[in-house]
Amino acid sequence: MRDMPMWGINVLAFRVTVTGAALQPGNIPLINSPMTVEMTQLQSMAAYLNTVPVPQGNYTGITFTFANPRLTFFNNTGYGGMMGGVSCPTDQICEVTPPTLSGSTTITGSPFPFDAQGGTSLGLMMDFDLTDSFQGTNFWGMGFSPMMSGFFQTLGTDVGGFGGFFDEMPDMIGQVTSVDTADNKFTMRFMQFAPSLTFTVDDKTTYQGFDAIGKPNNLSGLAVGQIVEVDVDLLGPGTLYASEVNLESQSAEETEGLVTGIDNASGWCEIVVMNEVPDFSGVSVGDVIRMGWQTGTTFDMDFDGMPMSGWGFSGISDLMPGQVIQFQTGSGLTPGTPPEASVTRMRLMSSWVTGTISQMLNSSDFTIKPSTGIFSAAGINSLHVTTLPQTRFDGVSGVSGLSVGTTVSLRGPLFANGGKPVLVALYVLKR
Repeated sequence: MRDMPMWGINVLAFRVTVTGAALQPGNIPLINSPMTVEMTQLQSMAAYLNTVPVPQGNYTGITFTFANPRLTFFNNTGYGGMMGGVSCPTDQICEVTPPTLSGSTTITGSPFPFDAQGGTSLGLMMDFDLTDSFQGTNFWGMGFSPMMSGFFQTLGTDVGGFGGFFDEMPDMIGQVTSVDTADNKFTMRFMQFAPSLTFTVDDKTTYQGFDAIGKPNNLSGLAVGQIVEVDVDLLGPGTLYASEVNLESQSAEETEGLVTGIDNASGWCEIVVMNEVPDFSGVSVGDVIRMGWQTGTTFDMDFDGMPMSGWGFSGISDLMPGQVIQFQTGSGLTPGTPPEASVTRMRLMSSWVTGTISQMLNSSDFTIKPSTGIFSAAGINSLHVTTLPQTRFDGVSGVSGLSVGTTVSLRGPLFANGGKPVLVALYVLKR
């Protein structure tokens, strides 16, 4: 699953529970239990919902059901009043629960119908269209009715043809829930999304960071409760393979959030919570919290060996709106409006940004006008984007295939760069 971003409204987070996914006819279930997904980050990545065996046969469609939609948005309309059923002052971040007009949708167009044959792998991907999923004359009275498109299929022993979206997913973070050294497997619950999935490993799998805690850099170094980062390959038939496993933390809790505001004088920044594993008590995805740093707070970044020399994230001066920060807290949440948390570590993670190219600079660099209002509210109307030889492109072969006016979704670390922000694009999707 991936997401077509919303236009016209500054949505910072949208979470919804996927309660069911079933092939038709026969209502063949594709997910085992409901899972809550934050959709906005899927504009530049995809989410595995499950791998599951299905009976041989001809399928004519697929039905998805949803519940509990929740929007977090930034009000930069200039109007401070009732919006989406809540009072939202201008230039503030607000949360709203839109009414559900329809909780399900059935897709019968391409690639349906198709035949599922024994001994083969079938990959299905969907685009969740956030804009078209909200209906009404305007934002003040809109309701939720899911709309999806963009299904594809691949048959064979290897799943591909998805521009790297489907056959390889890097930087998946989660908590280890079981380790099976006898069968070379482990299970983890994704931080980015709800499912718990099992991964196979072999002697080609690489491990990093476990020696720092006195453990071997191999499968026996994994333990239940650890937070790890995994590069995942989807192999046939339906096998998830971990090509790289990095230890993130022994902590029982990791949380990621989108920075929306910074107050260096008071030592606080505001974030919208995007991912958490396990659940951070008192906080839900989409909630706004204030993070406070203190003497001894560590700042770092981890981008899987990507060449990031020249870019820094080592202190509060390197914070800026639009960054995604993974953090650990020194204590629990302090109630308030918004609630507060004192942090002991801030780690720069990849941001997701959609925008329109405003200038082509050279064979590797260009500028975009971001679609999210938190940038313009901070006086940032343009982002410099640089690509690397390792950058993955989807929908285009490289920077040479882009031009002014093209809409792109990007994923990569965002650096304040002394007031001249630069996004190092590790992934580029041409819309």
